[in-house]
Amino acid sequence: MYQQRSDKLKWVWVLVVIGFMGWLYWQNQQLKDDKVWFTPAEPDSGQVNITKEIGEEKIGVHIAGAVHRPGVYFLPQNARVVDLIKAAGGVTRTADLNQINLAQPLMDGQKVVVPEKQDNITTRSIVIKNSERKVNINTASKEELMTLPGIGPGKAAAIIGYREMNGSFRKLEDLMNVDGIGEKTFIKLKDKITLY
Repeated sequence: MYQQRSDKLKWVWVLVVIGFMGWLYWQNQQLKDDKVWFTPAEPDSGQVNITKEIGEEKIGVHIAGAVHRPGVYFLPQNARVVDLIKAAGGVTRTADLNQINLAQPLMDGQKVVVPEKQDNITTRSIVIKNSERKVNINTASKEELMTLPGIGPGKAAAIIGYREMNGSFRKLEDLMNVDGIGEKTFIKLKDKITLY
């Protein structure tokens, strides 16, 4: 009788071990099938990831929140939030990607916060709305410049022409050197523009 109980107990343990191994395998497959990059966290070296290829314009973007390697990353100008998340080692298991727009284009100097599921953060606090973004007068297209108050097609073309002839603006006040932009216009613009 003792032998039968011992044999049953052995089989129970074998089934428990097999069940646990099956569960681990299933969890591993779930991680591989996820559409977002749940990757193990690597030790943080405390360094800012700076990669700049010669001749290619980059933008600096800060990422924080539920990512494996938060920090400042330099990405191509046409990068999107999804590219920034990949550069930061992917999101953690607690990230709530429903609160952010993964396809949103990034801007130089922008900060993106990936919230955790239990965080009670509104989308407005995570992604900067277009109306709150500053326009980079050194890289903006004619259309982007025309979103500024008091800047129409003529002044936008004048800003681009000045930039092409004189190089990048070194300080915001240099914008007043552009024909048609005086002190009154500059005062309206100074809180809506940036150099980088």
